[in-house]
Amino acid sequence: MLRTTSPATAVAPLFPDIRQQLWSEGRSILRDLTGQLNGQAGKQIGAFLKRANGDCAIVLDALRAAQREGPHEPVPWVIAAIQARSHAGFDPNKLSGQQRAMWNLDQERKALMAQECTA
Repeated sequence: MLRTTSPATAVAPLFPDIRQQLWSEGRSILRDLTGQLNGQAGKQIGAFLKRANGDCAIVLDALRAAQREGPHEPVPWVIAAIQARSHAGFDPNKLSGQQRAMWNLDQERKALMAQECTA
């Protein structure tokens, strides 16, 4: 008897589940970058997800970027990348006076640090 495969099982989905990708590919990337064991890498991804408000795409994108860049301290680098991606739609003009002043100070500090790194 000839066995056939149904079309539904023969073709992989066009859009893989980003959560599954994060937990498989992302965990592998993090293990390669940090040398963490599987369980530790999983816990760290959970912490990254908290920072990204559960957005798996942001965390996976940050991990892939870290893989490309190869930072010396990958965990803080990924955290910063997640924060940058999470605040992409951030509008400083909507801050209160004190919040705006603190944001301006933070931007000045970042600019000074960038100058020190290039000097």
